[in-house]
Amino acid sequence: MRWHPFKAALPATLLACTLGTGALAADGQAVYQQVCVACHQAGAVGAPGLAPSLVGAVSARAGQPAMRQYLALVLTHGLQGRIVSEGQTFNSVMPAQTQLSDEELAAALSHVVRDLAGQAAVPAFTAADLAQARASTVSPKALRAQRDAALAP
Repeated sequence: MRWHPFKAALPATLLACTLGTGALAADGQAVYQQVCVACHQAGAVGAPGLAPSLVGAVSARAGQPAMRQYLALVLTHGLQGRIVSEGQTFNSVMPAQTQLSDEELAAALSHVVRDLAGQAAVPAFTAADLAQARASTVSPKALRAQRDAALAP
């Protein structure tokens, strides 16, 4: 039997595919399109009365520790109740995205902040950021208060 480079590489390629966390984990744009766009719309511009824009004041502060933690908590715990965003009032529910892995959430959040909101200098979110948020406990009221504090001048 003759050695062939393709046959030698095949086991490693198959192993990498089976150990990966899924195609969505590597592609935040794909996660956003499949999960987030229905409410937050193309370009993350939001939908009046339904979901706030993700590319305004919140993303502009995504490099700050308090805002980074808030964003991770919203994805892992959801958000409910009244919030004001860029002059619009929202009183709805964003469900926790428990069906997505920490890697998928990090990729989607990084895509929104860095690509859609144009905050390329903000460090990408990591699976560890989302795992830490997922492991914490926070009430809806406390999460809204954290939002207010992170957005305070």
